[in-house]
Amino acid sequence: MELPNSAYTDALSRKGLAGHSAIMIGDEYYDYGPQPGELFFSKGRPWWDKQGPNGNLKKADVFAILNSLSERTKWNISGKVILIDIELSENEEMKLINWWKEKYSNPGHYSVIPVIGEQCTSNVRISIEECTSVFSSFSITSTT
Repeated sequence: MELPNSAYTDALSRKGLAGHSAIMIGDEYYDYGPQPGELFFSKGRPWWDKQGPNGNLKKADVFAILNSLSERTKWNISGKVILIDIELSENEEMKLINWWKEKYSNPGHYSVIPVIGEQCTSNVRISIEECTSVFSSFSITSTT
């Protein structure tokens, strides 16, 4: 996940929309985004994932990008990147993988306005909430 960069000053970026959330499961990378130039309502799609080698970004590719200033610049990653490790059971891992495969086959609609579409962050949260027990020890709302 790339956190919003404080150097951005436009209204959307200040609301956290200059960042991106994604999930890596094993060696795979999954994410969600809009069609190019259609932030307010478009068919959703894998975003950075489809821009990787062979149209499938891998964990190793992500780390290579993050560890190279020139690659970070090409991918427009200028903010602080936070990686959170979550320990999963094999069953939870398979549920997450299947959740993301289903999302890719039926992507729904993307929008920066949550009431009319989905976002990268909401999809990561929903996938974790529905497929794991990560949030079972504390309350999380649908607006998180």
